[in-house]
Amino acid sequence: MRTEILRMSNVTFRKNGKTYLRNFELSVAAGQIMGLLLVDGYGAKELVDVLLFNKVLYNGCVYYCGERVNSWRQFPRKRNRITWIDERGFLIHEQNTLTNIFVLQAEKHYEILHDRLMEEAFRPYLEEAGLQIDPYQPVGKLSAYEQVSIELLKGISSGSRLVILQNIDNALSDRDLEKFGKLIRHYAEKGTSFLFLCSHLETLQGVCGQIGIMKGGGILSVLEEADALNQVCEVYSAEFSKSVRMYTQNRVLDGHAPEVFRQSGISCRELKKFGFSVRKGECLCIQFLDNHVYETIEKAYLEGVATLSGEIDVEGKHWDRKDVQDVAILSRNPDEKNLFPDLTFFDNVAMTMDYRYPAVWRDGRARRNLREELKRILGHDLWDKSIQSMSKRERYEVLYCRLLLQRPKVIIEFQPFHQADVQDRFEIWKINEELLKEGIAVVLFSIGLSDSLAIADRLIRVESSGKWEEYRREDFGRLSRNIPWISMYR
Repeated sequence: MRTEILRMSNVTFRKNGKTYLRNFELSVAAGQIMGLLLVDGYGAKELVDVLLFNKVLYNGCVYYCGERVNSWRQFPRKRNRITWIDERGFLIHEQNTLTNIFVLQAEKHYEILHDRLMEEAFRPYLEEAGLQIDPYQPVGKLSAYEQVSIELLKGISSGSRLVILQNIDNALSDRDLEKFGKLIRHYAEKGTSFLFLCSHLETLQGVCGQIGIMKGGGILSVLEEADALNQVCEVYSAEFSKSVRMYTQNRVLDGHAPEVFRQSGISCRELKKFGFSVRKGECLCIQFLDNHVYETIEKAYLEGVATLSGEIDVEGKHWDRKDVQDVAILSRNPDEKNLFPDLTFFDNVAMTMDYRYPAVWRDGRARRNLREELKRILGHDLWDKSIQSMSKRERYEVLYCRLLLQRPKVIIEFQPFHQADVQDRFEIWKINEELLKEGIAVVLFSIGLSDSLAIADRLIRVESSGKWEEYRREDFGRLSRNIPWISMYR
């Protein structure tokens, strides 16, 4: 009989008068990899807080390693010895691996550092994980896979019996996810348990023996891996799956459409003279398997293209970054970073259209007509609603309205599906589909492909070695099986 590591029995958790977990039931055995598919993401953060910090419960019990850990008798409440790894990472990038493991850890308060002894103690863990890294090198210079693996080894070496993985597919490529899956299966065989929270079923499949469906702060059902795909698609994301399937079947790209954007001569680390172009109404996804190259390019676009080598042409003419009407750039989580919460709905949507109609700010009739038009497009009126009080979906609708009014030649998006649950991903996908219908080109920069294959016409994968390969839609079936939506191309 397998030992039970974690049990949550009838847990209800409330905070500030709001219920985040309702009658939550979960059991994880020793050596088990349990997946949780986040349909709407509601309560996921609070679930992690309850497990890590023993938050006061409204009802129910939490048992960890056979002990009830959130009893009202327990005071002060201590942090459970559970390792939490998410896409952001909790390592100090300026410090080396040994410092992160032995100094910056509550259980190991070393005040006098003996580098040789620390290296001898940690070297077996590196060898077991197959990591060939310099333990004295700053963590920030390691690859994304190496950083996540170091966090895992940090938890293993500290004696954690349970490791929580949350949305790490946003930080790792499909190739790295495959390697990391083998690594966690290795430690699962040795008795470590894993709770894998993710909003992509394909990421969980092949790694998790069971997959729980989490929605509205509760577990709706627990499925075996073999049954998960059909049941989840039919019940929890049927509309999304049907829409993507119809789109991919009916999508016809105009091969004679004019080229609207070209970048050439990008050089960064091992990448030399990389370039790409995109046509009107085309969606191109560019995946970087080296997270350092991706971060450099992302920073260059968001903070000033002048820091990036190479030339950018829009419709055959050199692009000046001051010409904001031709190119729209959206950062990660654009509903938070590309909107101005202190400005009105009108100010947010009209700020990029005044180059076409400068009088929009003072022409009352134009504003009234604009309000009616946006109400017709969205199906409801957001004009009088403040940005701060809007839901995530409504903030994405504000962005959509802004882009429609701006009508750029190309939209450059960085990890557009970042931190989005199933429902939010569907909204993002629909927005991009509508923009493509309007003849606007879309370029998606990413590390993990997420839902990019559901919308992309072409994919360029840039290797860590600096080489790259282009895939057209008919070639997508050759990619890894754990990439979301890959089943539609096989």
